[in-house]
Parts: sequence; C-alpha cells; structure tokens
Amino acid sequence: MIEIGLIFAFIFAIAGTPPPDVNESHYLAKAKHYWNPAWCRGDFFLESADAHLVFYWTVGWLTRFLSLDAVAWVGRVLTWLLLAWSWQRLSSALLRGRLYSVLTAGLFVTLLDRAQMAGEWVVGGVEAKGFAYVLVLVALRALALGQWNRVWLLLGTASAFHVLVGGWSVLAALFAWLVCSDRKLTLRFCACLAAGFVLALPGLLPSATLTWGTEGEVAHQAARIYVFQRLGHHLVFHRLLHHLVLRSLCLAVVWLVLSAWQFRDLRCRRLSGFIAAAVLIALIGIMIDVALPHQPTLAASLLRFYWFRLVDVALPLGVSLLSVIACVRIGAWRMIPGRLSLAAIAVLVVIHTIDVVRRHQADPRPGAVAQLAPYSYISPERRMSRLELWKDACRWIRENTPEGSVFLTPRYQQTFKWYASRAEIVNYKDVPQDAKGLVEWWHRMEELHPRTSEGNIISLASLDLRALAEKYHFQYVLVDRNRTLRRLPFPKVFPPDTPAVSLYEVYKITPQPSGP
Repeated sequence: MIEIGLIFAFIFAIAGTPPPDVNESHYLAKAKHYWNPAWCRGDFFLESADAHLVFYWTVGWLTRFLSLDAVAWVGRVLTWLLLAWSWQRLSSALLRGRLYSVLTAGLFVTLLDRAQMAGEWVVGGVEAKGFAYVLVLVALRALALGQWNRVWLLLGTASAFHVLVGGWSVLAALFAWLVCSDRKLTLRFCACLAAGFVLALPGLLPSATLTWGTEGEVAHQAARIYVFQRLGHHLVFHRLLHHLVLRSLCLAVVWLVLSAWQFRDLRCRRLSGFIAAAVLIALIGIMIDVALPHQPTLAASLLRFYWFRLVDVALPLGVSLLSVIACVRIGAWRMIPGRLSLAAIAVLVVIHTIDVVRRHQADPRPGAVAQLAPYSYISPERRMSRLELWKDACRWIRENTPEGSVFLTPRYQQTFKWYASRAEIVNYKDVPQDAKGLVEWWHRMEELHPRTSEGNIISLASLDLRALAEKYHFQYVLVDRNRTLRRLPFPKVFPPDTPAVSLYEVYKITPQPSGP
C-alpha cells in the first residue's frame, strides 16, 4: 500500500493540473451530453456518433450529479489509483523488493514524456484510454507470469474501453505467446480467447458502425482529412518531429541491449516479446507511409489506425522495468556499481519531476487552455489574466443567454462548452469520429474559419456572416480580440455598456434590415 501511495503521489505531482486537461473537455462534455441531451443541444460535435459507450456508462453518469470539474477530479483520482496499483503489481511480478516499483514507475513516466515520438501518453486527464491502459498493465503482469487465459480476458475488457489500445495490445500479446510459450491450444485457452472477443464487443461495435452505410468516396475523404489534415502529427511518420523519432530510436537500442542481456529470464522474455511486437507494428506503419506517397487514399485508410500508439508506451515500459532489474542484478554481483546506477535513475526521475512542476508553475492554466492558446511570449500573470477574462465571458454567456443558444466561437479554443454550457457550431479540437460527421466538420471549418489573412470568420462581410448564421443556425458570435481587431456590424451584448474594444466580445446576429 505504501508503494501504491507513493506512485499515486508521483502521478499527482506530474499530472495534477487544474481541469480540464487536454482531452477532458472533449471526453467529459460528450459524456455529459450523452446522459443529458438537453445540455448544449444543437452542438455539432456532441450530437455526432458516440464511439466510447463503455466510458460513458462507467464514468459519464457522474455528470448527472456533479460538475464537470468535480467529475474530472473523481475520474482522475480513480484512474491514477488504478494505474498506481496495476503498475505496482506488474513491477513486483518482475522484480521483488521494497520501493522498486516506485522507481520503475517514475522512470516509466519520465521516459514516456521524454522519449515518445507520436504523442502517446498514459498518465494524464480522465478519458477512456486511461482505464484501458490500467487493464493492459494488469494483462502484462499475467503475460509475464504465463497466465495466458487471463491475458485475453483483460485485454478484451481494455478493448471495450478503447478499441485501439486494447486491439493493438491483443495482437502484441498473441505475438508474445507465439514466440515465448509452448503454444498449446487447449479448450480453456480458446474459450478465454473467445470470451475476450465478446468482452471487446462494446468497444468494437460502436467503432465499426462509424462507417456503416457511408458511401465509399465519403469514407475515403474522411480518412484523408483525419490522417493528413487533422492528426498527421500522430499518424504519419514523415511528419513526426525528427528529434522525437531519434530519441525513440535510441530507446529502442537500449531496450534491445537490456532484453538480450536478460533473455534467459522467462518473465522478462515474455514482456520483451510484447514489446518486440509493438516495434514491429510501428515498423509496418513506417513502411506504409514510405511505400504509398502517391496513393493518399490508400495510405489514409491504413494509417488511421495509430500504428505508433503502442510502441510509444511499450518501449518506455520495457526500458524502465528491464533497466532497474539490470541494476539490481549488477548490485548482486558488485554492490557499489549497482547502487550507483539505481541512484542515477532516481536522480533522473527527480530532475524530470522538478522540471514538470516548474513548467506547471510557469503556466498554471488547464491543459485544454494551454494547448491551443500557448501564449509563450507573454508573462504567466498575463496568461492567467486572459484566462480569467475568457472565463468571465463564458460565465456571462451561461447566465444571460437562452439554453438553446448556439455560438460561433474562436478557432483556437476548446473549453467554451466546459465554461459556458452552450452549444457551438464547430470546434477544431472536437472532431467527430464517424465518416459523415468528419467530412461535415471539415467543410464547416473551411467555411466558418476561412484561411484568410486574419484566419477567422471576422474577415467576412456582414452579409456573408448573416447567411452563414441562417445556414448553420447560430445566433451569437464570440470574438477573441487576441486574433483580430475588426468590429462586427451587429449589436455587442458583452461586455454590456462598454463602447471600447474588450479582449472577448459577444455579438448577437440580427436579421438584415429591410428597405433599399
């Protein structure tokens, strides 16, 4: 229990920023609307297809009784406690000894932050992926111990929460079973494998229906938008930052050395088989990207499955566990080198933790705010001042506009629904998961946030704005004066009784005047 508490405290220090975090404004708003369709009725994203039903049923129902901030903290604490417990169980299965699991957890989170190449994470805000990784960690413990029947049941449940996290893990575990076991197909083994598939159906079926009944061209267009226009920084290898790829490559070399050195340990070998499969999956993703530069439709249809997601987690996981095991075994032969190497790992974790805490102090805004509005060129005090002004504008909207109101909001924000509890017509962060919704999202972004010199809707003439309001049924425009100083020819309702330009302003769309 002490080790679990220490791991939880470490996770809290790393990820305990104010809500909403990067994806919490996306997941929890969808979950709240799922349980209360009247909340933000008319919001384009919230009324699109639901892809994470298990998360909505296990966590989302809390939004009926608690505020979004409270649900975020409840979900975070639950996820972090489960992550701490599952990691301690995995680490202790490979390495017995007091506090070693705390050290391996610290190194895992450090490497995950410093050596991933495609933006994957495990420790963060509450969303379906966090619970899926809890189950993956428990499954990896069973895998290391050779308890294969449990592996399939756990990974099937992980797939129900997040089909890609669980699905890729199932394939990696199957590879580990093929290369690191006696490969006996017993009746019980097959039954557990089938049961795992049944457990995964609540995640598989909603994902499969996202393209059902969609014309081929629409599905292909949606895949191209998803892969090349919106999420290329996660999905397309040649768009990944070179220094991140280099760091991940170095981590792979370290893992190869450690796994070769400890090949005789059957538990470590099984774990390395899982990691080797993750590396092979990533290599296939790289080959798809390299082999299809002139076939974007085919490339998009294949690359949309996040080929680099598992390797971003598996390599830090393997290196963190195998390196500490190596240091302990070195210490059994020569005490001083072993202790010095463990101390070096501890110092590395402490330095990383101090750096993360300092970053949070320098920018204490929620992750969802800081992600799309970094403002690194202004002081922390001014950043917080702008956040308070944003929250004031959203609070006024929540208290002074009808509940059914729909807003055209600034392009570079993702917390309007969180703070204002009002619908918005389109949002850059909130991408629908179904093919038709994704294509419609792209059309709306192109039309409502045109690529002009000012990069926003305010650059359009008033008649165009009225026509778009009639087409998309929005009644208000929320203007971010950080992006433009141009005024709108409509009544300004916020801030009230203030003729001067304010940082955030709300305009009400009025009908076109009649007459000549």
